[in-house]
Amino acid sequence: MKKLAIGCGIVVLVVGIAATAAIYIMAYKARSYLHQSGAYAALETLGKGVNNTAPFTAPANGELTTDMVRRFAAVEDAMVVKLGPRFRELAAMQDEMMRREAAEHRKATASEDFKNIASSMGFIVQAQGAWIEALNQQRFSMDEYQWIRGRVWAASGLNIMELRSRDIQSAVDRAGATRPIAEAIGPVPPRNRELVAPYQAKLKEWAPLAFFGL
Repeated sequence: MKKLAIGCGIVVLVVGIAATAAIYIMAYKARSYLHQSGAYAALETLGKGVNNTAPFTAPANGELTTDMVRRFAAVEDAMVVKLGPRFRELAAMQDEMMRREAAEHRKATASEDFKNIASSMGFIVQAQGAWIEALNQQRFSMDEYQWIRGRVWAASGLNIMELRSRDIQSAVDRAGATRPIAEAIGPVPPRNRELVAPYQAKLKEWAPLAFFGL
């Protein structure tokens, strides 16, 4: 029995190593493709086209203003319009992923995470121009936008996940490929909930953008 248990353990270990190796091979091929296609070069410039580089100091009370929420909404709406059918395609992909996880009562596998991230890389590259243009139109600095984005999603009450990293290697990260929105932390002032409440329907529409870190 002891030998049998050891033998079974070795088989499980070999299978596990083989599966992990296969995922890493897939990730290597994807990285090669993304480098050759210029996707990585484009991602490295993400955010560098933002005109407003002034320092941003978040309000000490953590409260949003009406103007902050309005400008954030304008950025999200502009991207939805600009990206059009591609946005709807990616939104459908995210919906299907979440539906499957809920129906099967499980998290995505590493290979499924890999597939989703590989698809999202192309979307992020395509969305970059629309995002930067919208940020500049609303006079956002990157720091201000990220802070407001986190506060808005925190006040929404929605459980939104975002990609942990735009690095394809995160597909095989033990910690998983997604995480709660990094900036959506801390207590939520009642004023923020009040300001965000009228946008609840819009927030559900913008959720795929949040998933991709936009």
